[in-house]
Amino acid sequence: MTRRPNIPGIEKIETNAVLVHRNQPPKPPEHRFIQRTGTKPLIKDARKLTACILNFSLRNNYSVTRYRKLQRIVCSWKDQDSCLHHVDFRFEEMVDDISEQRSLDVTKFNLPLFDSFLDDGAFLSNGDGPVFTPDRKGFEHLALPLTRFLGPNFPIKPSIDREGIVCSSLQRPIQSNIVRLHAKLIDECNLAFESGDFQWLHNLRMLLNECYTIVDMTLHQLYFKARYKPKRGWKFDPKRLGQRQGRRIRDKLEWIFQITGKQLDDAQEELKDFRVLKDIRNHLNHLDPPAIAFTIEDVVNWLNRIQSIGKLLWKMRDKMDEPPSKGIVEIITLPVVEFVPKNLHLQRIPQSNQAGYASVIWPAKEPIFTG
Repeated sequence: MTRRPNIPGIEKIETNAVLVHRNQPPKPPEHRFIQRTGTKPLIKDARKLTACILNFSLRNNYSVTRYRKLQRIVCSWKDQDSCLHHVDFRFEEMVDDISEQRSLDVTKFNLPLFDSFLDDGAFLSNGDGPVFTPDRKGFEHLALPLTRFLGPNFPIKPSIDREGIVCSSLQRPIQSNIVRLHAKLIDECNLAFESGDFQWLHNLRMLLNECYTIVDMTLHQLYFKARYKPKRGWKFDPKRLGQRQGRRIRDKLEWIFQITGKQLDDAQEELKDFRVLKDIRNHLNHLDPPAIAFTIEDVVNWLNRIQSIGKLLWKMRDKMDEPPSKGIVEIITLPVVEFVPKNLHLQRIPQSNQAGYASVIWPAKEPIFTG
């Protein structure tokens, strides 16, 4: 039998697993060095998004100005089962909803759904084990056809014949992961100071990788669409486009103009932020230079550039005549964050240009090894 220690002022309850202190003061909450500012998304962006979504959903070609002049958006449409649906709301209602919710839900306004070849990723899985064919000489295949957006001549037919999964697009999962990781880095920012398994740093690496991957992936999806089932007016010249592997992403971004005939000339600010995040991603992946340093203020700067990835994806899709997805709307409307020091009374000076991430960037002329 365990003896109960006699400690004045503290009552302890012993169990088989834990020792509970009833009068123990609660542990103070961890200080959050990265906090959301509460700043709403720019109303200009929300209006452009709303007009774009309405145009794809209702098959219009209206400007923001024209939508704002309408007292109400009123129309009817039939679904594939010939059921009639009525639409009746103000343009600014949808603008406010996107701004407040930082997301997109067209069903809330009774709008018809729309899709994109970029997002249309079916997912099949088999966790029950293989099933024999009737002649019992093999296993049945669970196949995922890709003909809807890539045509009948696409040579790959993904399938599984036993436990496994098969999917045709990672756009939605990656978009969701960007939003999730952005929130996780904010909410768990106190873990940045712990070594251990470096999970917070891994989440930062993953966020930057996802931002690069989804831009690169979108370009490859455009390439395959243009090759196997192009839209009207698209051009596919393999010599002009060049090889897919081993190319700089800045060269692959030229595919947009080379295929669609539309310049990505309205995304200079977004491309600037993309290049900043890409360079940090490359550094964290290759550790070249062979060290890493950053302040939490550096991270805040990076997190506030993630919205530009959503805007870049939106503008890339605009050149392809493809709609923004719910995930892209959520990336564009990510909250602005700020650094909040633990000691608010300590006078702070601007960060040195020889400290933090600036201290681990190669000088303009990297020293050459001469032996």
